[in-house]
Amino acid sequence: MRENFENRKLKNILKQFVLIWGVLCLSQAAAQAPIITGPDKVEVGIPITYQVEFNKTGITITDIKWDGDQIGQFSAPGSGIVKGSINGMSIFPVSSGTTKSATYICGSDFAPTPFAVVKVMVFYTNAEFPSGTSEETELDIEILGISNFSIFGPATLLKCCNNLLTYTAIGYGGPSPSGFTFSWTFPPNWSVSGSSTSESITLVPDGITVGDIRCTIRRTAASNSYFKTRTRALTIMDQFIVKGGSFKQNKICYNEVLTYNVGALCNASSYNWTFPSGWTIQSGQGTNTVVVQVGTNAVDGSVFITAVFANGCTPVSNSFTLDVLTEAPSLVKDDKLAGSYENYHCGNWKYCFPGSSYGNLIFAEELSSVQQWTFRTQHPFRVNGQLQVTTNEPFATVSCVSNPAPNTGMLQIQGVNCQGSSPWYSVNFVKEINYWCTESVYPPYCECCTPPCAACPPYMVNEVNPDFLNQSDNNFIFKEIADAKSIVRKNITAFPNPSASTISIEWYQLGSDIIMYDSKGLVVYSSKRIRDALLTVDVSAFANGMYLISEQNGVEYRYAHFIKTAQ
Repeated sequence: MRENFENRKLKNILKQFVLIWGVLCLSQAAAQAPIITGPDKVEVGIPITYQVEFNKTGITITDIKWDGDQIGQFSAPGSGIVKGSINGMSIFPVSSGTTKSATYICGSDFAPTPFAVVKVMVFYTNAEFPSGTSEETELDIEILGISNFSIFGPATLLKCCNNLLTYTAIGYGGPSPSGFTFSWTFPPNWSVSGSSTSESITLVPDGITVGDIRCTIRRTAASNSYFKTRTRALTIMDQFIVKGGSFKQNKICYNEVLTYNVGALCNASSYNWTFPSGWTIQSGQGTNTVVVQVGTNAVDGSVFITAVFANGCTPVSNSFTLDVLTEAPSLVKDDKLAGSYENYHCGNWKYCFPGSSYGNLIFAEELSSVQQWTFRTQHPFRVNGQLQVTTNEPFATVSCVSNPAPNTGMLQIQGVNCQGSSPWYSVNFVKEINYWCTESVYPPYCECCTPPCAACPPYMVNEVNPDFLNQSDNNFIFKEIADAKSIVRKNITAFPNPSASTISIEWYQLGSDIIMYDSKGLVVYSSKRIRDALLTVDVSAFANGMYLISEQNGVEYRYAHFIKTAQ
């Protein structure tokens, strides 16, 4: 690799300094090596004369050869590359004769690392070398070139849009653009806003034509044939009508007054809205936001929006379906796959204690005609802490206010919309009495099973808490059966539930992983609990909806649910 220019320059200065110092220090007329004088920074293609000083006494100069093999020897017509030369001749062979000066033209093929070398060899004879000898010296120079610049600016344009676009040449070299000239070309039918001869250009597109942005840079003091050109390719993208945040499409009721809006399009001069029969536009026709009255005879259909552009570009359109509620919901059933009341583990309702807000999460089947869901039950059970609750979400938490809980229970679900209500649907609960022991391994450990259990007494689940047991090979082992009988085992719980900001999780086993999943099954939080019996989680950034909390410890999996609500 070529040496750093400043290092080479310093080396050259030190070399000549040593030679001069030798002249001063020798008591007799000392020998002086050749010294090249001339500028060490040059413009491309501009003739520069260099001199060689060779003041050795008692010599006869027989030849001086100026070497130019490192000043640029290639050229290509129309490429912006300038060829180097010495005294108007090509670089090879070198210029020879006894003249002590030579005119160099440095080429541009070294850019963007534009280092070059002026080199000379002096041939001479003297008493010591009657057959002749030579000495050589060189001078490192910098060619003031144009670096491999780029064009900064947007590459993708919006169709039909006449917004101003700015493009800038960057990285071309030099402390300021004053030593350069810039010329730009752009697609036809575009126009310039401001100057077109600086390092930046601001253009007004026609919204239809697309092509390339091209910039050509020349150094003001260099040869006119020296230049560099860069191109930025452009593409054009269609604009689309996209519905805004206020755009109700389903579960629409008669006599509602609704606001509809779409995203503003670049250069759009007007928006035309067409609604189904029975819908009346109260205000906003021609803009991207309208207010509509849904009449008592309104029908389902689609709303059509067409945007017209001021520059005559082809209009764009889109449509969105609208669904009007014309009758009450049909029968709403429970969603057994989503609810936590099916396949109870280890004694359902055993963890339903007076004053507790946790319980089993019941899901209703979501129907497009339902606006709200009503859940109701009977004492001692509660839905979201009440005997009856109407909610916008198709689920509710069932708990109870007595201990022990009854062996059976019932919940009723009803769907509601502005046209009426569905029939009530009943969900019946039966408490399972499973046991917490197993004989499958030795020593016996606790898990859900069906009695009888031969290896250990059949203690019901609420009599065992593995937090108090030893752990061995991932199995929880009884220290003594007598100890286990008095221990109350609880499920993990999350409170407050629902919550908009934070929840606390308790009754997990130390050493467990606590993992939270959203309704799509994606993990949104996880923690390894090696200390502390209470875990607090910030859920304020979570999306509204239902989440599953899972405790996993290699022996069992326990679950709880919580609902994230709006702030």
